[in-house]
Amino acid sequence: MHITKKILWFLIVSVILNLIVFLSQAQTTINDQGAPKNSYYKNTSNNLSNSFDSIWPHVYHPGRFSFLNRFVQITGTVKMIRVEKDGDFHIQILLDSAYTFMLNHKNILRQNGCLVVEIICANDVIQKDAACACFGYTNNVTIPSLGNHIRVSGPWVLDEDHGWNEIHPVLQIDYIH
Repeated sequence: MHITKKILWFLIVSVILNLIVFLSQAQTTINDQGAPKNSYYKNTSNNLSNSFDSIWPHVYHPGRFSFLNRFVQITGTVKMIRVEKDGDFHIQILLDSAYTFMLNHKNILRQNGCLVVEIICANDVIQKDAACACFGYTNNVTIPSLGNHIRVSGPWVLDEDHGWNEIHPVLQIDYIH
């Protein structure tokens, strides 16, 4: 019975978070670059836009993603870093309170309440079908350490294969002191 109450609590929180996301997007206006203006959109540099255009072709299996917002910035603390077989770093970020609305129920249940951020092509590619995605790409994104408080920039997507929200690929990481 204890597990059932915990799952019910997570589902309620998930519904509330998804409702907040829906309502915040419904009230979003569009800026002159065709991107939403809101509290989590901060395209601080044309370099990020150029970076996205050059990095996206190197994302492994990009068809699994649905865009929630093409450019976002979030802040939070690094809780876990794992090397994936496709050469990416899979990083869990415990979001600062202003950004928790970006989580869905799968983030809560399967990612320890964290947002996943992925730095692509930063390691050796072990997965054979992923090797071509990283071909010709050199990662220039700073790799954080556990416990770092950071700002992450990149597209906010839903990974439809796993069901959780991510920033994928990470375009930039800055340290917050």
